Amino acid sequence: GGYYHYHPKSEETIASAKLSVPMLPSAILVHRASHVVIRNLRIRAFRIDGIQVKGPLEGVRIENCEIVDNIRSGVSILTNAKVELAD
Repeated sequence: GGYYHYHPKSEETIASAKLSVPMLPSAILVHRASHVVIRNLRIRAFRIDGIQVKGPLEGVRIENCEIVDNIRSGVSILTNAKVELAD
């Protein structure tokens, strides 16, 4: 249903940035989209899942993400979704 765009300040790198979206059930929801790459994120302490993928869809790749301390799961894959996890 949308996009997250982040443009760091000139003296800031994406690795040092602290982004917060409090009280959402999941940090990222992939739904009705294919060929999505999620990479280089630290996702922590969401009410349900860090990343939730709802199919049917294919071509979702999660790379080099640290997903911790979420209530239910780090990554939840529902309804015939094809997801690849990579370091």
